[in-house]
This record gives sequence, C-alpha cells and structure tokens, in this order.
Amino acid sequence: MERLLKDPQNKLTLFNRGITNPTLFANIQKIKGDRYEPNLETLIHGKWDYIIDFSCYYPIGLEYVLNALSYLPKKYIFISTCSVYQEEAPLQNEAVEIHQGDAKDWIDKSNASYGKRKARCEAILESYDINFTILRPTLVYGRYDHTDRFYYWLHQVKYYHEIIMPNHGRNNFSLSYVDDLVETICLAR
Repeated sequence: MERLLKDPQNKLTLFNRGITNPTLFANIQKIKGDRYEPNLETLIHGKWDYIIDFSCYYPIGLEYVLNALSYLPKKYIFISTCSVYQEEAPLQNEAVEIHQGDAKDWIDKSNASYGKRKARCEAILESYDINFTILRPTLVYGRYDHTDRFYYWLHQVKYYHEIIMPNHGRNNFSLSYVDDLVETICLAR
C-alpha cells in the first residue's frame, strides 16, 4: 500500500472488515465489508481499475467478490501461494501438478487444506471472463509480519552457537520479502 501511495495518480480504496489495524492507512478511502457475506453491495457500484486480492482463503469468498463486480477491472491480481503445488519441488519448476481437492477441502479451516483452497480459488478465477494475474509467493516476511517466522532464525544465528534445525537441516524452504512481492505486484499491473 505504501508503495502505491507514493504515486499521486493512484486513487486507492481498501476493502476489509476493519478489524485488524483499522487505523492503518488513515488517509485512503476504506470500504468496510466481509468478502464471505454473499451481499457485497459496497463493491457492486465501484469501478476499479485494478483489484489486488491478498485475503482470499476460501473459494466461496472469491466467487462472492467476482459476482459482485458490476464492472470488470483492467486486471485482477490474485495473491495465491506456492502451497498449491502437490509436492515440494524446486520453485522454478512450474510443471509440478496443482492440488485439486474437493468440496470438503474447499470449506475446511485447517492448515492441511490451505493449498487446495488456494488452488480452487485459482481455478475459479481462470473460469471467469476477466483479465487476471496469479502470483504464488513462498512464505512472506517483512514489515507488519507479526509471526516472527523469519526473524526467529536471525535471532538464533546471532545469539546461539548451536541451532536446532528440523529434519537435521535437510529441509529447504524459500522466503519472499514483502517489498519484493510488492514490486512484483506493481509490475503485474
């Protein structure tokens, strides 16, 4: 958001429930709503050039949003996840199959179904007559990350001589820095 705010030509609108950090970005237009409610009147009359969707975790929420749009945006940018892949594979290998899942997975609230839910969201987006880009970042870290997933490891390296590593350090994983993700989103427009 901060990157987009730097360009005075951008007129930004933030659609969310107004629960987490409601005072953040106080100077932009905000629409309070819940994507998981079927009646999204606040979106129907808006004409959006770009939609950047960070918060869709369940397919029904994406369907509600897409069905509420009166005007098609120039582009719908959907932030998915590398968890859509069926197996752990090198990140440069786009040929790995995507999870399919079933209706039970698409409403399941456990972490086990996260990749299947996001894969279903991607399939829904692909089935609509809309210009879109799907981004599949790895674990995102950086400013506003309340989990300390990345900084935990930096702390361990700085203050301890030995670090306990899962699976004896054989598991590799990648991280996406939030500013790099933002730059990618800006390029996708």
